Amino acid sequence: MKTITPYTLLLLILFCISASAQSDIKKPESKSVGIRYGLFLVNGISNQVAVSGWLKKDFEVGTGFAVGYSQSNNSDEFQGVVTDVNGATQPSNILQKSVSKNIHFQFAPFMCKHFFLTKSIDLYTGFSIPFEIRKPFVNGTTTISSQDYLTQQTSVTQSPVSIGLGAGITLGCNYFINRHFAIGAVTSIAGTYQFSRGKTTTKVKYTYSGDMHPLKGQTGEFDAMPSMESARGWFTLNAAQSFGIVMSYYFGKKSATPKAEVITK
Repeated sequence: MKTITPYTLLLLILFCISASAQSDIKKPESKSVGIRYGLFLVNGISNQVAVSGWLKKDFEVGTGFAVGYSQSNNSDEFQGVVTDVNGATQPSNILQKSVSKNIHFQFAPFMCKHFFLTKSIDLYTGFSIPFEIRKPFVNGTTTISSQDYLTQQTSVTQSPVSIGLGAGITLGCNYFINRHFAIGAVTSIAGTYQFSRGKTTTKVKYTYSGDMHPLKGQTGEFDAMPSMESARGWFTLNAAQSFGIVMSYYFGKKSATPKAEVITK
């Protein structure tokens, strides 16, 4: 049985690369219009829809629209003391929890350049200029418990809306099933300057219970004193700030079937 030598294997690889390069590349026609949907899973969940145009020399320009939601949970537990109905002090357990939530909308014009590694696999890179609006708020819970003694307090803190403008670099890849449909993945590195102006407000509700609680049976709510009117700006740089799975469809004219060449003698 004949073995394949390294030289033969190298020639075979070069032949496959050459054949792939000469075969019909599955890419959209110039002036095709594309629609892309992406699901991004880092730092919360974000859904993105983009509309783009495929230009000559495999450039693509368009605009992305995204609506996202992120959430982070924190908790802290420690020991303290409380004064009961008899005026005596008792050891207590204090549990504090907070849930920070953030809703955002983003509008991001972009431009990228595609490089086809094979007739179906596409690697692309480019830049985007995102404009975003964010609304943060925090839900907090504090529970103080002791023997036949319970204090429960919940709060909702709302901060001013922030507006951001930034610039990012995008790196992604696609697998084109045909000239119109592709699936792929994308990630980015971006820097954003955000600005907010306004007051932070907090609404608090409380409940006291337990026979040893001096305020047993009392419930109520109040508005904590809002912060002073303030304006602030800050810059953030996020590496690989988002990773998403994307699906793209390009509307363009179908490739014409090449006519057979007639040879006359």
